[in-house]
Amino acid sequence: MKPILPVLLLSVFFAQNASALCDPIRTKVEIITKPGNVEYITKYSRDEFIKMAPTKVSPNTMGLTVTRLGAQGSAEGYLKQGGAGACAGIEKVIVTIGYDDLIVYIDKKYKPNSCEYRVIKDHEDYHVAVSQQAMAFYRKDIEKTIRKAVDKLSVRKVRSQAEAHRVVEEQLNQVMAELQVLVARMNQKIAEKNYLIDTPESYRETSKKCRNW
Repeated sequence: MKPILPVLLLSVFFAQNASALCDPIRTKVEIITKPGNVEYITKYSRDEFIKMAPTKVSPNTMGLTVTRLGAQGSAEGYLKQGGAGACAGIEKVIVTIGYDDLIVYIDKKYKPNSCEYRVIKDHEDYHVAVSQQAMAFYRKDIEKTIRKAVDKLSVRKVRSQAEAHRVVEEQLNQVMAELQVLVARMNQKIAEKNYLIDTPESYRETSKKCRNW
């Protein structure tokens, strides 16, 4: 999921009372979480998929889960027109946060019906759960970050629909830029937690579960 991809949906409102122009509005916020689709890939060896890893990989790993949390935003614009001009801003911000895909690599030498495959898959599914549960764990931080960014916005005077569109786009990008700081921190924490799971002790215990290891 790309971190910032604004889609502008401009809703236009007309009013004849010019004295009401540029009155403050409270922008609504909607947050949608996206758990993502898990895809299991078994056509590569351990050495091959480790080379493709986007981040540091534990030397003990027998499988690999690749996730990248992202956020996408869209906005419903506010345009109020009166006899003396018009004002524009954002009436509602919609943020989708989560994953497009979660990729799980398992060494191709382990067949899907083997003990080794099942044990590795169970371990990697735990990594998947860590990534997906981060959205619930950080939910309040996500809401707080978006609300704080939105509350900095203000309705601005505009002279045309095109200018109103630019205001909405600029303000949405401002909100998403602030959220992206939190998303980057979340990705770092997820990576750190996943790395800690892949300890030598953990893999020693894992290797005891199948006779062929």
